[in-house]
Amino acid sequence: ARSKYPKHMEFFRAGHDYPERGAMCANRIGKTFGMGGYEVSCHLTGLYPDWWEGHRFRHAPLFMIGGNTNEAVMNINQKALFGDPNEPQALGSGSVPIDCIGKRTGKTGVPNAFDAVLVKHRTGGWSKVLFRAYEQGPRKHMGYRIDGGWLDEEPPQDIWSQYLRATISTGGVLSITYTPETGLTEVVNSFMN
Repeated sequence: ARSKYPKHMEFFRAGHDYPERGAMCANRIGKTFGMGGYEVSCHLTGLYPDWWEGHRFRHAPLFMIGGNTNEAVMNINQKALFGDPNEPQALGSGSVPIDCIGKRTGKTGVPNAFDAVLVKHRTGGWSKVLFRAYEQGPRKHMGYRIDGGWLDEEPPQDIWSQYLRATISTGGVLSITYTPETGLTEVVNSFMN
């Protein structure tokens, strides 16, 4: 069935050679769950499929995930990785297996939303994923040294620059899965040109 998703496979493969990638796609084609969420779960767990040709982490990485609002990050990204946040029994129904999900820290003021989650990596270490929202402003994304980042929907330039800075010393990988709904912005232009 992978042959039916050549663009997804190309996106994964490109992670081997390019530290920043953007999947600029139409809505409802699987960019969030099938591209972004799946790849991040592989990195967090270290459980790469045999066919994986993209970037591989040989250690438990620190990832930061960004989206438009806290509610959107919870209902889209958190759901893709860990299951429906509004259904406690759904924990583990996302792309991260239940036996890999460790300690979860809640986000203040957003019921059912995670601020951070530890994920068991195949090396025996613990990966960590942080959830952030663009509405929180650039300061909430500052000060971290991360191994990877996934931004779902296009970030403002001042937030994108924080993710770029956060991966400079780690040699980390970044991906954006988005539909360019605001035209040729500085972020979109950086990928196109």
